[in-house]
Amino acid sequence: MNETEARQAIGVLTAYYPRDEVPASTVAAWSAALADYDVRDAIGAANVLGADRRFLPSLAEWLVEVRAVRRDRWQREEARALPEGGYISLAEWRERQGREAHGDGEAAADGGHDAG
Repeated sequence: MNETEARQAIGVLTAYYPRDEVPASTVAAWSAALADYDVRDAIGAANVLGADRRFLPSLAEWLVEVRAVRRDRWQREEARALPEGGYISLAEWRERQGREAHGDGEAAADGGHDAG
């Protein structure tokens, strides 16, 4: 996320704790630490923590929750990518692996195996 998005996420988190002042240096440090994450995950984590914690969490505590929210989002996205019924056949899985291994979206003519 960019700095504007990070400040937005920090604003969501700190809104739950109106009595706590967050110095500009802390905002800058947290913004830098959040740069590698998606703003949706940071805001989601802020909402979870704000609803569950009485006191402003540390950056480390927030990042643990950000990663948990991200993991949950990824799992939901993967589940939506599966066909109805929630599974694929072994043959289809092998075909997908072959396409990914070749990087061009097409399985090799020999079933995904190298000739040499």
